Amino acid sequence: MRAVRPPLRPPPARLASAPTRPRPPRASDDGPDLVPLGDGLAADDGAPFGPLALLLVGFDAREAATVRTMMDGMDASMVAVVRATQGMLSEPLAAALGDGAPPDPSPPLDPATSPVPRAIIVSGMYAGELEDTMAGYGDAGLPPPLWCAALPANWGDRPLGQLVLDIAGDAAAMAGRGGGAGGRGV
Repeated sequence: MRAVRPPLRPPPARLASAPTRPRPPRASDDGPDLVPLGDGLAADDGAPFGPLALLLVGFDAREAATVRTMMDGMDASMVAVVRATQGMLSEPLAAALGDGAPPDPSPPLDPATSPVPRAIIVSGMYAGELEDTMAGYGDAGLPPPLWCAALPANWGDRPLGQLVLDIAGDAAAMAGRGGGAGGRGV
């Protein structure tokens, strides 16, 4: 029996743009560019980074509806659930999550033909909220995604498609060294 979880906090005021921060140094030049998923979620002032959202990459409409229902069931209806489009793959994460630019009018990515692996990019959540979201996702019975958090280091410099491919490569490198992400994310 699952414990009753408190609802996620009310939505923060909409961010016009994310603060720019320097990219953290890599642990090594030949190792993966990973930060454990729960680390670095909060900005220096303790507030979560980015708008409150889940960006679904490579999800079909039914799966996205399942994620939306899951979030609503967690009293997290304030969390935006956004399906990535083909056009978003060439834009930075900031544009995909709403940096004030008009939304991409192209249709969402088709999982069968997506050039990038399935991923969920979490934004604007505290570590406990992320854990609840990941547990709820696991309970929903959907295929495992790569998990990633929006951070200052990945917010504005890399196109979304490259970011997801980098995450997949880092996760594979970690798995190859025996420290795999285990479906938990990077």
